[in-house]
Amino acid sequence: SRTDIQGSETFAIQARDYRQQIIDYLYSKKAFSSIRYFATVKEEHLFDINSIDEWTALREKYDVQDPSPLEVSEIPLFHYRLENIATTMKRILPDIIILCFMSVLLFMCAFAVFLRCDVR
Repeated sequence: SRTDIQGSETFAIQARDYRQQIIDYLYSKKAFSSIRYFATVKEEHLFDINSIDEWTALREKYDVQDPSPLEVSEIPLFHYRLENIATTMKRILPDIIILCFMSVLLFMCAFAVFLRCDVR
């Protein structure tokens, strides 16, 4: 079922890579240039500004602009890539062999102990 630790780590790595893709996409669209992408508060209300000159200087310094909404259809999609069956079998084959060997060994031990018992 590929729910082992290795599969979980593979999923976590792919999720981390996807997070970086999303961040790169947002940077390419200049989404971090304005707080209005994330909140409804206007920039004018964030700072204590006494004059238009201060606001103009602040706007130029931080390149604050009225953003257009992001196009949601352009956001990269997450695709979980499973490893192929051959790789999975190669990885779990030693565990299956050990499991089979231990079950046969424990059955033989239990059978030997059962033969020694005198049932009366």
